[in-house]
Amino acid sequence: MEFRTVFQYCLAQRRPSMSLNKITRFFAAAVLAAGLSPALIATAADACAFDLIKPERTSVDWIVEAETLVLARPAPDNVFAYQITEVLRGEKTGQKVSLLVNSAYRKTLKRNPDHAVLLRKSEAGEWRQVAYVDDDFREVRDTVLSHANEWQNDYPPSRFDDFEALQSSGNPALRGLAIRELDKAPYDMLRTLDMKLPVGELLADLWTVEGYPYQSIRVLLLGLSGDDRARQEIYDYFARTQNWDWTNGIGAFAAALVELDGVAGVAYLDQFLLSESDQPIDKMQGVIQALAIHRGTADAEVAREIDTVLAALLDEKPEMASPVAQQFAAVSDWSQIEPLARLMQENRLMTTSDLLIVSVYVAQARGAAKSSAGMNNKG
Repeated sequence: MEFRTVFQYCLAQRRPSMSLNKITRFFAAAVLAAGLSPALIATAADACAFDLIKPERTSVDWIVEAETLVLARPAPDNVFAYQITEVLRGEKTGQKVSLLVNSAYRKTLKRNPDHAVLLRKSEAGEWRQVAYVDDDFREVRDTVLSHANEWQNDYPPSRFDDFEALQSSGNPALRGLAIRELDKAPYDMLRTLDMKLPVGELLADLWTVEGYPYQSIRVLLLGLSGDDRARQEIYDYFARTQNWDWTNGIGAFAAALVELDGVAGVAYLDQFLLSESDQPIDKMQGVIQALAIHRGTADAEVAREIDTVLAALLDEKPEMASPVAQQFAAVSDWSQIEPLARLMQENRLMTTSDLLIVSVYVAQARGAAKSSAGMNNKG
């Protein structure tokens, strides 16, 4: 059921004396009764997200998901064609690979007779190169195959632990794979990381064409490093982009800043972004997302500073109520109920959209509080 359908139902039930505020509360109750989450509203409203929420597929994903997985080398009678040397998953006989061996692989495989290329076949019958299997990647491949069922639909701690260990690999390709895999980890899991990736290497790849797709995870890792070079890079970023209308990845930089400097980091974001009168909403929403993520993982002092900053923001700029509700709902954090409910009670939400989004957040927060109280009473 879509939110629009629920809202149309609410409108149909509206009595002439029912105010817009009341109908939005009715809408919120209908949403909750339908089992819909306010986090869905955040998605529908184009909520800003930094890259680790929707990471690209890695060679690990292809191995885990493939129904047909083989090792192959150039055929003895045609070095441009692949010949399957081992079937790891799928039909054991009768398969032919419709890919050509590229020149780089031909040269490397000729020098290394014990190496191979890992290939997968899709349900549509299309072949894809997954990885070059040298001695280092062979161990990774075996680890992934042994965990394939466990890693099929989730990112469990075992996957995080295995690729955390690759940070210190002497093989640059495996360190790159470690970064792409850590990009999938929830932030609370990422904060437990025993940081071993060289800060200089993270900085060197931060603004390159090759490194840009994974810039956000590199920024988050810089925040976890505690290194002064990382701190300087992040402050330089905010100084450079303060007057820009649009900045990609600002949420990751904001999260890294709070990770590095705690309360002082939150205060900086407030002074130079949230309290500024002319900052674009997209930039502010990225910062709010970072604060929402930290609100549930930071220590009590940082959490209090986040609450103080957001209460002041909402009082000064009621139009930011939707982004706050969206981002905190997305992480199931109901700590912002008081300032958001106050805006509703004082009729300071100017658009129907804001009123609906905030109403659902407030209703869900109250429901979570009742559920928690019920559990405590049972205990």
